[in-house]
Amino acid sequence: MIAARQAPIVAALGVAAVGTGLILLAGGWLLAPSTGEKLSAAMGTADRSTLAQLAQETAGGDAGTQALIARSLLAAGKPDQALARLAPVAAGHADDPVLIALMSQALAAAGRQNERLALLHEAAARTDGEADLRRLRVVALAAKDAREERFALTGLARMARLEGAGIERLAYLEERNGAGRAARMRLAAYRDTAGRTMSVDAMQRLLRLSLDSADARTLEGMFAALAAHDASPDRTGIIDELIARGRPRVALALAGEPAGTIPSLWRRRAELLTGLGDEPGARRLLAAAASHPGIAPPVDIIAVAYRLGAPDMILLAAEHGAIPRPDVTLALDLARRLADRRAMIARLDRVAGGDWRQRDPWLAMRLAVATNDRATALRYANMVAPDQRDAARENLLTRFGDMAGLRTYLVERAHRDPVARPVLVERLLAMGARSDATELLQTLAVHPDDMATRRLLYLWGPRPGPAALAWLRRRAGEADTAGDRLRWLTLYAMRDTPKRALRVLEDNALGGDTSALIAWLDLSAEVGDSGANQRAVRRLLDGRALSTMQLQRVTASVLPATDPVLRLALVRRRVAGGAALPSDRMDIAWAAWNAGDLPAARRAVGDQLAVRSDDATALMLMADIEVRQRGDRGGRPWLQRALAVGDGDSRTRSTLLARLGRTDDALAMTRRLRAVATSDRSLITDEARLLIAAGRPAAARALFLP
Repeated sequence: MIAARQAPIVAALGVAAVGTGLILLAGGWLLAPSTGEKLSAAMGTADRSTLAQLAQETAGGDAGTQALIARSLLAAGKPDQALARLAPVAAGHADDPVLIALMSQALAAAGRQNERLALLHEAAARTDGEADLRRLRVVALAAKDAREERFALTGLARMARLEGAGIERLAYLEERNGAGRAARMRLAAYRDTAGRTMSVDAMQRLLRLSLDSADARTLEGMFAALAAHDASPDRTGIIDELIARGRPRVALALAGEPAGTIPSLWRRRAELLTGLGDEPGARRLLAAAASHPGIAPPVDIIAVAYRLGAPDMILLAAEHGAIPRPDVTLALDLARRLADRRAMIARLDRVAGGDWRQRDPWLAMRLAVATNDRATALRYANMVAPDQRDAARENLLTRFGDMAGLRTYLVERAHRDPVARPVLVERLLAMGARSDATELLQTLAVHPDDMATRRLLYLWGPRPGPAALAWLRRRAGEADTAGDRLRWLTLYAMRDTPKRALRVLEDNALGGDTSALIAWLDLSAEVGDSGANQRAVRRLLDGRALSTMQLQRVTASVLPATDPVLRLALVRRRVAGGAALPSDRMDIAWAAWNAGDLPAARRAVGDQLAVRSDDATALMLMADIEVRQRGDRGGRPWLQRALAVGDGDSRTRSTLLARLGRTDDALAMTRRLRAVATSDRSLITDEARLLIAAGRPAAARALFLP
């Protein structure tokens, strides 16, 4: 029972004791400072040893503790150690903004901007929060990282949390990144809402981005907006840019606006009209500028007029004072282009004077010819270059149709310019001045074989007049060498009447030259003077060397009445000179035979047979020579050869058969010949002779009976 009563007490005491112990323990815990308090105290006193000890003691502490230590390390200037504390903790608490902020601060302090931007980019992409995006934008802007800045601004724009400067900045970044269309659309939307609050830079950017697609009205509105901010764009540059981008119609519309109708843009308007195929419009524009000074610069009026092929508009502009008085160069070019329009040349002279003519005398002459002003034309002909002056005068005389004047001038020039004489001769011949041409050729004909002499002789023809013949005779007497004198004499002899030429040749001391003798021979043959012919042959065969051609010419001109001895001598010269006729060797053989000179005859026949072994006449003559020298037996082989070279029926073969003793065969052949040629009485005689030889005289007499 006591024990039972004591149990609760003990228990109570025990509880009291335990409670007293817990109270004491709790009091000790409350009296000891916490790690955070120690960190705070160390940070407050800058006690680096305590901080280092606490960092080692809390290496595996909670996130808050690690954050505090990292903050302390950052404050102590140890960003790398702070990052080492934060990295594992941040990996487990990726969404903790405090840790992200500490990591960003530590990375910035460590100079690791790229990692810091990556950290902030990841956080902004994960949360898509305005604060994270703005933080990223600030850091990116400081780091000059356009890509991260554009990412942040794009996110803020999507939330409609961007103001004017931010929108303009984003458009700028988009344009730089090649997203011009997006930048243009963003700025256009901003303009529609912001109105005049849009910056000048943004308006200029929008204008530039709109050049590929905006119409002229839209672009003109942008011009007006910029002008309202005293920032008018260079309209000329914009128009040139539109042309470069292939938008000529929009460029023309801008150039045609009242603000675009300024002198500096006038040429572009004209060129755009021409390029778009509206040439009439371009010409109207040119005509207006040419008629009203100040609309366009003079140089542009001239350039457009040339481009449109309207040089007359330059004259119009000069007449109205739209361009200055044309200088000599411009006036000359206009004159060349308007040379066929006489009225225009008169206008040109009024506005520019006539000094341009001295720069181009050829053109001045042409214009003078067109007005039939011969004196002026000839005056300008004297102004051309010296080497062209003659051609100019000739051209003028031809154009004016003054053939007499041209003829006189060509002759005068020929006497003045020997080198040009051959050409001038042909010019005179072409215009029918034959006598003048031949007179000039006589001055050029120095040698009998030169070109001028040949041309002169051709023009004179085969029978020239007395004056020409007298000139040839003078040349023959005045020539420097014997060869030239002989050649001139020969040329004369070939052209005078044969009798007179023959007389001159025989009387001339050079008549004994071979060429002269051949000409003498030709002339004597032509007139039939056998005496002169024979005298020429005798002198030619006096032992002088004669070429094959000369022998042929002599042969052709020998008259039949020439002394046979001379003819035979000529035959011998032909054979010796390699110019033998087919009958020449046999002529020599027969002459020797007739003279009884059998050895000479044998040699001549042998020469003939060496050339023609089948010559039956030569074989028969050789047979006769053999018979004379050796009897019938010696001639028989030659007769047999003569018979063998022929075939068929002939009187020669019949004779050969008879001489070979084959009388019956000869008689049969003769009768066959008579049957063919019934009217040939000589065949009856041949047959009668053969009958007598055969011992049949009665049959022979019967042939002659009626």
